[in-house]
Amino acid sequence: MAFEKLPATSTASPRGWVSATATAKTAEEFGLPLMDAKAKRLSVQVNAGTDGRTVVDYKNAPLTIPTGATGAGTVPSMAINFDGSLGTLIRAAADIELQVADFFWVSGSVGFEKSTRDVVLADGTPVRADMLAFGGRDLRAFAGLNGPYWVDSNLDGKIDGTDTPNGRAFGLVMEDVDFGVALFTPVAGQAQVADLKWGAATATAGRVEFVGLPDITIKVSNIGLDINLVVGTPANVDDDTKVINFAADEGRRAINVINGPSSTIKIDHDGRLGQYVRATGDVELRVGDFFEVTGSLGFERRAQTVRLADGSQVKTELISVGGTNLSAFVGIGPYRKDLNLDGKIANDEVNPDARGLGVSGVEFGLALFQPESTETAYAGKRWTTLTGSIERVDALVGLPDDIKLKVHSLGIDINLAHGFAPADADSKVIDFGTRTVDGKDVSGAVEIATGTGKSLQLALDGQRGELIRAAGGMEIDVAGFFHASGTLAIEKSAPDFKLADGKTVETASTAPTVSTATATVRLTSMMRSIPRRSG
Repeated sequence: MAFEKLPATSTASPRGWVSATATAKTAEEFGLPLMDAKAKRLSVQVNAGTDGRTVVDYKNAPLTIPTGATGAGTVPSMAINFDGSLGTLIRAAADIELQVADFFWVSGSVGFEKSTRDVVLADGTPVRADMLAFGGRDLRAFAGLNGPYWVDSNLDGKIDGTDTPNGRAFGLVMEDVDFGVALFTPVAGQAQVADLKWGAATATAGRVEFVGLPDITIKVSNIGLDINLVVGTPANVDDDTKVINFAADEGRRAINVINGPSSTIKIDHDGRLGQYVRATGDVELRVGDFFEVTGSLGFERRAQTVRLADGSQVKTELISVGGTNLSAFVGIGPYRKDLNLDGKIANDEVNPDARGLGVSGVEFGLALFQPESTETAYAGKRWTTLTGSIERVDALVGLPDDIKLKVHSLGIDINLAHGFAPADADSKVIDFGTRTVDGKDVSGAVEIATGTGKSLQLALDGQRGELIRAAGGMEIDVAGFFHASGTLAIEKSAPDFKLADGKTVETASTAPTVSTATATVRLTSMMRSIPRRSG
């Protein structure tokens, strides 16, 4: 620890500074009712001034302070080397274990920091901001009854993956959680951003689950979360241009949030995406053998520039929901079963004794667009796009064993524009296709999240105008005597047709709709021969 002050001969206003760094192997609370708190590998760093603004810069001139003596005659020491550009600095980290009665328990690494940072907004504005950041690493937590959830079941003196959790525990469990949160306010004297405040976060989690519910599973795993927001912007200013761009200067503006004694987590969100929220994960919901939903889901909100069918560029706010590898079942199950007895249940191992309705191989992406506030020419307009497919439908409800019905290869595509005159709507849908611009192919596809590390591309051709399209196949078999199969496709759109003389004719949505339907049917019948009676 170091204390400094101005000399008595100085004519400047009286002020002083304090700098400190400290570590501890362990710390433990004593005497707090219903609470048990322990900490290991503690570290604390402080660099502050009495005026609340200026600090000592040790970056290029570290201060070495003796911390005692040893019997060997050596003098141990600690160095203070704080970067003064961080302003007033308060930083702490530790490995913690906290238990409140039997209701709440958490363990892992945590970190906290207050400092000052130079950031850049999405529109390029430089800002000096005070930052409050905190994070965690390898966190495990339980909140509920009959806890704790994690116990030293094998009595080896530590709680790890070899232990069996407490089967009586009832509540919410979180495991393998890493996160970082950073909050910013502008330093005084910056009128153009005086009312703004910013928040950013990133997080991952291995598992969040409700435990102890009889015959009920509610579980989300492989979780990802990213947030980049701003508040306080004037009504006539586009919010998406005022978020912090952590990807500026080729990534050198990223923030490393302390989340443990020797670890950090990076926040590097691209400010060009505007206000940004993305949440993804793998979902598992089961109620006994009667109902189940599994698969990956993603939600996203961001800024997105799109191209309309008439070639116009529009800045929009995008909200999307997507999913992949989804399956669901309602009935008497279980829906899937280990038929080949290999110890694993594959997606195609459908229990032949199940009765109900099941779907599998579901993938979809739904995107809703609205214009940015600065796009006054499109005020009140909206766009909706949906693409989806279902690989298989098992219609098992009440059917006798000798009747088999399969519905497969279902697909749907929708691309609509709202708020435009009917005669204009077809030219104002979003064009996700590829167009040649100045001799180069330019894709208008938009990627949306369907799970952690998973995405789907919207690539519908806007030149078809407003589009509603559905297709699917079906197969039915009745005891081997009757078999029918076929496919059906229906489409409503406004495509352009090229005539024999080379001219292109544009069809309008007010013209007769273009619908197509195709089907093939194969029938197989068998007749039993009935012997005649002899005379």
